[in-house]
Amino acid sequence: MNATWDRPLARWVGFAAVPALLAAAPVASAFEGDPSYTYLGVGYAWNDVSYAVKQEGAEHEGFNIEGSLGLVEFGQFGVHLYGEFFNGDFSTNLAVDGGEGLVAVPDGDSQGYQIGLGLSYALSDRVDLIGRANYASTEVDLPDSEGRLRSVDGDGYVLHALVRGMVSDRVELEAGYRYTDISDVTVSGSGDVSNSDVILALTYGVTDQFAVRVRGIVFDDDTGLELGARWYFGRLIGRDHLFRF
Repeated sequence: MNATWDRPLARWVGFAAVPALLAAAPVASAFEGDPSYTYLGVGYAWNDVSYAVKQEGAEHEGFNIEGSLGLVEFGQFGVHLYGEFFNGDFSTNLAVDGGEGLVAVPDGDSQGYQIGLGLSYALSDRVDLIGRANYASTEVDLPDSEGRLRSVDGDGYVLHALVRGMVSDRVELEAGYRYTDISDVTVSGSGDVSNSDVILALTYGVTDQFAVRVRGIVFDDDTGLELGARWYFGRLIGRDHLFRF
């Protein structure tokens, strides 16, 4: 998907678009109170790493769908179901000797999903601590030593530790750590891969149900950017969790 677009330029354009989106948003009451756990989201991402799969100079680019459903709230604690699905391209930016000169390795497919449960704890009316444990699976086309793409797949788990805070009725900030461990996602078909990420995100409520969002991923030399939107459909049923005690 658009492998010729310069990656740093794409990310700068993405960051520059956020103030424009905020300025164009109509004045409306967005979030009230603590962070919400019942929503659907869709975004477009450019990531050096996806489900722990990475190669020097390569990039995963495509659509990411996320969803969360608040299940139970009891006192300061809450339990929610959470999942993500990524579908896009894996651009290796490699070239191999084709006999008459260097030949570029074509882009491959990249897919992955995760699903699991999360536990939240309200530090205050506007700040929550969150921990999640998700099952994860991925399938990606990786080049072998001769530049031929081979489809490999594996599964494992993803752990999240996050802080979500409402800095105003419209603006939510999120920061945290994510650890991913996947088995057998190599061309040889053996060996585990793992990766650590630091996640920073800003969500801006355009209305009481819809928001725009930017999420950045950084760790060592790895970076990522996702631009997207969320629909907080829990407001349609008048509650953020299905059950309260």
